[in-house]
Amino acid sequence: MKGINARSLTMRASVLLGLGEIAQMFVIDTPAGAALMAFLFLGAVWLMRRGKFSGVYVIGILAFIELVGLSIFERKTTSDWVWHIGFGVVSVVALVSAITVLVQKRRGGKAA
Repeated sequence: MKGINARSLTMRASVLLGLGEIAQMFVIDTPAGAALMAFLFLGAVWLMRRGKFSGVYVIGILAFIELVGLSIFERKTTSDWVWHIGFGVVSVVALVSAITVLVQKRRGGKAA
Protein backbone atom coordinates (compact mmCIF):
# COMPACT_ATOMS: atom_id res chain seq x y z
CA MET A 1 0.00 0.00 0.00
CA LYS A 2 1.33 3.40 -0.95
CA GLY A 3 1.56 6.04 1.80
CA ILE A 4 0.20 9.55 1.64
CA ASN A 5 2.87 12.16 1.03
CA ALA A 6 2.87 15.64 2.58
CA ARG A 7 1.67 17.31 -0.63
CA SER A 8 -1.35 15.02 -0.89
CA LEU A 9 -2.13 15.42 2.81
CA THR A 10 -1.98 19.21 2.48
CA MET A 11 -4.45 19.14 -0.40
CA ARG A 12 -6.81 16.71 1.34
CA ALA A 13 -6.84 18.73 4.55
CA SER A 14 -7.49 21.90 2.56
CA VAL A 15 -10.44 20.29 0.77
CA LEU A 16 -11.88 19.24 4.14
CA LEU A 17 -11.48 22.77 5.49
CA GLY A 18 -13.05 24.26 2.36
CA LEU A 19 -16.02 21.92 2.56
CA GLY A 20 -16.34 22.62 6.29
CA GLU A 21 -16.45 26.34 5.57
CA ILE A 22 -19.19 25.75 2.98
CA ALA A 23 -21.20 23.81 5.56
CA GLN A 24 -20.69 26.56 8.14
CA MET A 25 -21.91 29.29 5.77
CA PHE A 26 -25.49 28.39 6.56
CA VAL A 27 -25.27 28.49 10.35
CA ILE A 28 -22.90 31.33 11.28
CA ASP A 29 -23.39 35.08 11.58
CA THR A 30 -20.86 35.99 8.86
CA PRO A 31 -21.47 33.67 5.90
CA ALA A 32 -19.44 35.90 3.56
CA GLY A 33 -16.30 35.21 5.60
CA ALA A 34 -16.88 31.47 5.43
CA ALA A 35 -17.54 31.70 1.69
CA LEU A 36 -14.29 33.59 1.18
CA MET A 37 -12.30 31.06 3.23
CA ALA A 38 -13.90 28.17 1.33
CA PHE A 39 -13.05 29.81 -2.00
CA LEU A 40 -9.46 30.39 -0.90
CA PHE A 41 -8.95 26.86 0.49
CA LEU A 42 -10.39 25.20 -2.62
CA GLY A 43 -8.62 27.66 -4.91
CA ALA A 44 -5.30 26.82 -3.26
CA VAL A 45 -5.93 23.13 -3.92
CA TRP A 46 -6.63 23.97 -7.55
CA LEU A 47 -3.32 25.85 -7.71
CA MET A 48 -1.46 22.89 -6.22
CA ARG A 49 -3.07 20.49 -8.68
CA ARG A 50 -1.90 22.73 -11.52
CA GLY A 51 1.64 22.50 -10.16
CA LYS A 52 1.76 26.00 -8.69
CA PHE A 53 3.74 26.15 -5.47
CA SER A 54 1.87 29.26 -4.27
CA GLY A 55 -1.06 27.03 -3.22
CA VAL A 56 1.07 25.57 -0.41
CA TYR A 57 1.73 29.05 0.99
CA VAL A 58 -1.96 29.96 0.79
CA ILE A 59 -3.03 26.77 2.58
CA GLY A 60 -0.42 27.27 5.31
CA ILE A 61 -1.49 30.86 5.92
CA LEU A 62 -5.20 30.01 5.90
CA ALA A 63 -4.70 27.07 8.28
CA PHE A 64 -2.80 29.38 10.63
CA ILE A 65 -5.64 31.92 10.44
CA GLU A 66 -8.14 29.16 11.26
CA LEU A 67 -6.11 28.16 14.32
CA VAL A 68 -5.82 31.72 15.57
CA GLY A 69 -9.52 32.30 14.92
CA LEU A 70 -10.55 29.31 17.02
CA SER A 71 -9.66 31.17 20.20
CA ILE A 72 -11.92 34.09 19.23
CA PHE A 73 -15.21 32.31 18.67
CA GLU A 74 -17.65 31.54 21.44
CA ARG A 75 -18.74 27.95 21.99
CA LYS A 76 -22.33 27.78 23.23
CA THR A 77 -23.46 24.31 22.21
CA THR A 78 -21.99 20.85 21.85
CA SER A 79 -22.06 21.19 18.07
CA ASP A 80 -19.94 24.35 18.39
CA TRP A 81 -17.34 22.37 20.33
CA VAL A 82 -17.39 19.51 17.82
CA TRP A 83 -16.99 21.87 14.84
CA HIS A 84 -14.21 23.86 16.49
CA ILE A 85 -12.27 20.79 17.60
CA GLY A 86 -12.66 19.29 14.12
CA PHE A 87 -11.52 22.49 12.42
CA GLY A 88 -8.63 22.72 14.86
CA VAL A 89 -7.38 19.19 14.20
CA VAL A 90 -7.65 19.49 10.43
CA SER A 91 -6.05 22.96 10.52
CA VAL A 92 -3.07 21.57 12.46
CA VAL A 93 -2.73 18.76 9.91
CA ALA A 94 -2.90 21.26 7.03
CA LEU A 95 -0.37 23.61 8.63
CA VAL A 96 2.13 20.89 9.55
CA SER A 97 1.87 19.19 6.16
CA ALA A 98 2.24 22.54 4.34
CA ILE A 99 5.36 23.29 6.37
CA THR A 100 6.66 19.82 5.53
CA VAL A 101 6.12 20.46 1.82
CA LEU A 102 7.94 23.80 2.10
CA VAL A 103 10.88 22.18 3.92
CA GLN A 104 11.07 19.38 1.33
CA LYS A 105 11.05 21.93 -1.49
CA ARG A 106 13.76 23.99 0.18
CA ARG A 107 15.95 20.91 0.63
CA GLY A 108 15.54 20.08 -3.03
CA GLY A 109 13.20 17.13 -2.63
CA LYS A 110 10.07 16.40 -4.57
CA ALA A 111 7.30 18.51 -3.02
CA ALA A 112 4.76 20.32 -5.15
